[in-house]
Amino acid sequence: LSLYDATVTTRSRHADGQLEIRAWMAATTDALVVQVNDNRAGAATHYVDVEAWRPGVEVITGPDYVLLREKAGEIAWALRISIPGGRVTSRSESPRVVRIATNTRQTEITALYVEAEPEADASARAEQAAESFTKRGISGFRREHCQWWSDFWSKSVLNLHSADGLADYLENLWYIH
Repeated sequence: LSLYDATVTTRSRHADGQLEIRAWMAATTDALVVQVNDNRAGAATHYVDVEAWRPGVEVITGPDYVLLREKAGEIAWALRISIPGGRVTSRSESPRVVRIATNTRQTEITALYVEAEPEADASARAEQAAESFTKRGISGFRREHCQWWSDFWSKSVLNLHSADGLADYLENLWYIH
């Protein structure tokens, strides 16, 4: 976990290769980005399980995306999960869980969430957000994200103290980052 740029990186070494997953929430938009680099030998299918709070979410599967949408009371929402470069399938695991599968080894999974008034088309807004995200590219959003966090930390102050000195030590580590 890097607090400096709010990124979680997981590396797993195996006898047949390495798997690395890097995830971050874009600081400038409602997008979760998960980057997968899998150089292990063997099967290359990756799964993502998405769980809704309520059962009955509509699921639409396209060639490189899955769209979950619902109109609930005074709000409509859509979650568009894009996985470029591979074939995408989905199936319901339960009334609230959708399992998404892709057959690509190196992929960038982007989950874009939008809300709208019930009469508005949240799906269309999710599609527009995905197009905007694709045009600018993940590397562009990553640069904006890192710049946002750099600006945040440059304006932040931390003051810790404890009798045993541990808090003071942690404060010094924070300023070193």
